[in-house]
Amino acid sequence: MIKFITLTIAVFSLGFNTADGNARIEDVVVEFSNQAIGIESGQPVFTKDTKIWISNPTEEKIKLYINEYEREVKDKKVEISGLDKGTYTLMIVGEKENEGKNKIVGFTIQ
Repeated sequence: MIKFITLTIAVFSLGFNTADGNARIEDVVVEFSNQAIGIESGQPVFTKDTKIWISNPTEEKIKLYINEYEREVKDKKVEISGLDKGTYTLMIVGEKENEGKNKIVGFTIQ
């Protein structure tokens, strides 16, 4: 049985006003399929076979930045898997990037 752990670490997390049709960043959740095997430099460490899901319940457009990789998403749930060993910063940004409203999650794959 796979235990799901929901990690909602946010270094900086503010909401968007839904009246203008933007995603509510505080509703976006990052889920990991495996439990963290440790903590390194203040970030959780996961095994290489860990799957990562981004749940976007409002299905509004958001951008995912994983280190230098950028992806635009409008789906309710997106899977990120197959990451190589390393340290990652996942930044979730609503449609209006210039307002500085985002969610940041850092983790390491070992």
